[in-house]
Amino acid sequence: MGQAVVLTEQSGKAEADIVAVQDYEGFASIAAFLVQIKGAEILSRTDGPESRVWEFVLEGKQLTLTNNPYGNTLKARAAEANALVVALAEDLEQRLSGVA
Repeated sequence: MGQAVVLTEQSGKAEADIVAVQDYEGFASIAAFLVQIKGAEILSRTDGPESRVWEFVLEGKQLTLTNNPYGNTLKARAAEANALVVALAEDLEQRLSGVA
């Protein structure tokens, strides 16, 4: 059984690839986790036929949740949000273990 969430870093910013929930419909579940469980505020939403990009603020830090043909990814908008992305990824890993 593989990891539910894979952490990487791009240009000094943390990214969490949520491999256990890769589809377009699963994006809404991840967004609900951020808003309803973690208390994030949605700043903007862009929904297209093959991709979605939502911007959030949580604990004063900006995050981006994206869906494209490759899956769902949670990204830090700036390096100061890296620790938050890591913490959210660890929480999602625990919640989704056994799904991947």
